[in-house]
Amino acid sequence: MSFSRKTTVEHVPDVPSIPAFKFKFLKASEMASKLNDVVVLSDVVGQVVQHSDAIKTTNLARKTIRKELQLKLIEGDVVKVIIWGRVVADFDKLIKPGDDEQVILVVTAVSVKPFLGELCFNSSGSTVLYPNLDIPEVKAFTTRNVQPQQPVFVELPPPPFIPNITLSELLELQLDPDNEECVYAVECKVVGIKPFWCYMGCPTCVLKPIERHGEYYCVKCNKPTPTRLPNIVYS
Repeated sequence: MSFSRKTTVEHVPDVPSIPAFKFKFLKASEMASKLNDVVVLSDVVGQVVQHSDAIKTTNLARKTIRKELQLKLIEGDVVKVIIWGRVVADFDKLIKPGDDEQVILVVTAVSVKPFLGELCFNSSGSTVLYPNLDIPEVKAFTTRNVQPQQPVFVELPPPPFIPNITLSELLELQLDPDNEECVYAVECKVVGIKPFWCYMGCPTCVLKPIERHGEYYCVKCNKPTPTRLPNIVYS
């Protein structure tokens, strides 16, 4: 709202009740229709089920930070919300690490953009965060008895280990693709190293990361790889 020298202000009697907040929340099923629309921005509300640490990155040749949030919507869909720069600092002030309180977060003025093959909400310069706001859309989560969710880590049993097998036996082995995975120990002799044939790989899966937005990213691990380790190809 802007005023000029010719602006006049008049009293209006019997003004109807005006809500303090007004949002246009987007469902997960509606995200495709708003893809890359930065003119009419949307809002999203959901339960914070997970969030990453702040990640240093480069956006439009400008150094900034980002944080990735996982929000569970009232319909049950889990969507990714990427917040940038100033909004990351706002999030860290509003929601402290280890806070056990259920947080229903309203994120305003977001756009829908693709990120690593999936549609995500992205914050803008006008984005504001409202945790546990007193509005019907937030109260709907309480009436549905939404509980805080923590990431569940399942420790898988190690595959069966079958030691002492020769390379020829391994090649002749009839493997059943329906059976569970097996690990074989093969003893071999290094006969040579290809000169100058090495690459900097992900420290977790050794796959070569790709460079994206000024940082290295492992597609297999689906996370940034600030540290890379040299991998040498043996023959």
